[in-house]
Amino acid sequence: MRDYWAGEILSLASAGELSANRQSSNGDAPATDRDHTQRSVDLPPELLALTAKLKRASLSPLDTAIRQFHRVTARSRQLQQVPIRWLLDVATGSTGSFEGWASTYLDSVDEHSVRSYINQLPYQPLISIVMPLYQPDLPILRETIRSVTNQIYPNWQLCIVDDHSDDHDLDGYLAHLSRQESRLDFLRREKSGGIAVASNDAIALAKGEYVCFLDQGDRLTPDALAWIVAAVVNNPEVELLYSDEDKTNSKERFDPYFKPDFDPLLLLGQNYLTRLLTIRRNLLVNLGGLRLGVDGAQDWDLALRATESISQSDVVHIPKILYHWSIADDTILMALGIENDIYESGRKVVADALARRSLKALAEPANDAAFKLLHFKPDPSSRVAIILSASAKNVANLDHPLIKRFCSDLVIINGPDSSPELRSYLASVESKGIATVVERKMNTSLAATYNDIASKLTTKYIYIIGDFVLAEDPSWLSELVGIADGMGLAIASPLLLSSDRKIYQAGLMLGVEGEAAPRYYGEPETATGHRERLTVAQQVSAVTTEAVLINREIYLAVGGMDEYFGGLLRDLDLCLKLGAAGEAIGYTPTARLMRIASERDQSPPPDGEELITFWSRWRPQLARDRYYNQNLITTNTSCAPTRPRVYEPWQDGQVIEEYPFYAPDRSLPTNPIVLSPGGRIVVHLPTTVSYAQVTLWLQTSDGLPSIRLVNGKAVVNHSFPTSATQFSPIAIELDGTGNLEVINTSAQDIALEAYELSATQLLRIHTARKADFLVDTLGMQAKTLSRKRSH
Repeated sequence: MRDYWAGEILSLASAGELSANRQSSNGDAPATDRDHTQRSVDLPPELLALTAKLKRASLSPLDTAIRQFHRVTARSRQLQQVPIRWLLDVATGSTGSFEGWASTYLDSVDEHSVRSYINQLPYQPLISIVMPLYQPDLPILRETIRSVTNQIYPNWQLCIVDDHSDDHDLDGYLAHLSRQESRLDFLRREKSGGIAVASNDAIALAKGEYVCFLDQGDRLTPDALAWIVAAVVNNPEVELLYSDEDKTNSKERFDPYFKPDFDPLLLLGQNYLTRLLTIRRNLLVNLGGLRLGVDGAQDWDLALRATESISQSDVVHIPKILYHWSIADDTILMALGIENDIYESGRKVVADALARRSLKALAEPANDAAFKLLHFKPDPSSRVAIILSASAKNVANLDHPLIKRFCSDLVIINGPDSSPELRSYLASVESKGIATVVERKMNTSLAATYNDIASKLTTKYIYIIGDFVLAEDPSWLSELVGIADGMGLAIASPLLLSSDRKIYQAGLMLGVEGEAAPRYYGEPETATGHRERLTVAQQVSAVTTEAVLINREIYLAVGGMDEYFGGLLRDLDLCLKLGAAGEAIGYTPTARLMRIASERDQSPPPDGEELITFWSRWRPQLARDRYYNQNLITTNTSCAPTRPRVYEPWQDGQVIEEYPFYAPDRSLPTNPIVLSPGGRIVVHLPTTVSYAQVTLWLQTSDGLPSIRLVNGKAVVNHSFPTSATQFSPIAIELDGTGNLEVINTSAQDIALEAYELSATQLLRIHTARKADFLVDTLGMQAKTLSRKRSH
């Protein structure tokens, strides 16, 4: 079936019927999630028919097809309006049709494996589920309760409180159900008190060690409680857990929220923990349950108060959709008539949280009024030294009272290749006492220059800004200083726009398009991102240092920038060192700057030794970005759902990782494996697939690396030259059976990529270093293959 659809796609592509506007790292903008589902262009009937087939096919990534699409020149003027990524996402499972992804990766629960896992657990805590009711639709309520009774994990308690609904059929149904199901406790209030009161009454019925919340009309996945218990067992000190979610109505599932790990800054801007929210009962009782008077945002208030009283390490995110949120018209909030109170209640709970934390900030509606945009008030004593690359336009751009209020030092770096006119201008600026000019010598790295300047300054912050970045709004510096002061950030980063009013950077996503890629690159300025994430402040794992505010003391404490690396690797290394030291990096859309150049930086690729060193040092972090969900695609910046990279506790020890390598001429790897001398990888060759050869792409710093290849009974030793900046190919003849074992018999490290040449299959590499390749969200340990590796 896959080969058939691959053939249809390729034939359509070769016929010139598809646009070559493939979204990739060449500077084109990827389609947003919203774009996937809302297209104004009318497609030709043949393309509509093909995409309908693709939606039904639930295909795996077809990287050969992607490469073909990339080379096609469209003849259809109409199709030039359709980003090719949209069709490819349909084909690969990274689709605007969320149903296709969900049916492939969400609905297939291995109940036998889950039950076997549960049965061997020495500790199986009671989980209480609280559910307030008011005037529910009885057939929908039955589905909600059935999602509880169908849980694979058996040790649960369902606590239902009816807030004085006027429905005798409901009373009869619940009374009958409570007699049949001993795990259900039911209470009917004599007087309606509101959702918080009814929820607190349900909490009072709870006997479990943990309590989770379920609204009427919503549903749990069959394995929801099993995931919660697995997380609790592997994190005994956990106090609060939450999962990913999606929305449902009577017709479809849609609008998934693939969430980041816990982020206290994001939680101030949006209520993203609620579904499926689980809290240790002792903590819930100590907090006094749900707060009254903020109906519509009572769960947001609970999440804010709970996370204030515990350590961030006691919050666990389960990167799996466990909760289906119904948006039917008869949900409890609408039934209670408090829908319009949500926005005001949200404003109040955020303002109260800021007050409790002694944070001086103003919360205002962000895009959707349910989200909050935060403006932090900076400490007047916080001083900033601005370090900027030489540019007359940039210096003039900083001449504003609001900027001068915080800027006590201006340091201009003059490069070795600057023009005589610029040198004359800088001499004038320095003679007037406006700035200190630092001459960077030809053989001195930019990192070394930054480190030297930072060590001689005395300000709290340094602000590094490139010669191609301009400020649009003079408030940008006070916004960055304010959020850095308020949230204790090591780095605060603005929303960086390109000159054509598109997003250039809003933080980086690790492990995307190689080492990292900018979030929502090329999206229009008005884009809101996955679940409106672009509109609110939040933490990110990394940023580039084109325009960032850095806490100087923290910067120096981690050793500053590593002078060994250049370009993107230098910036990533700094950010990853800060993360390893427990420091936070934040992004805020309230500070906006413009990058004069629209294209992404095209710096020369790092050499082999630099690349290998970087991946050896940071591979676990690059494979697991805390703020980029493991269900989202890594081969482009569209943030579309794809094959999950989530370890299920009931899996066996070995893990399958796919390594797409759709551009063989690419200098930088997508996901290289670094093998030390003697290191090995076992590649599983599916016996159901017939193919002639596999191409491995290898890179080393120098010398002639040699590898030993074992396929079935054949043993082949290869020695070959490689380039310092390119991966060199080696083709291996296969008999289609057994495993392929790759062993590094060289005296130095090598970096390796793999690509299987058939149209529909990627080479699947059995790794077993979960720390390298897998999510460690649940703190689970997988069995490992014997494989030597250096870090």
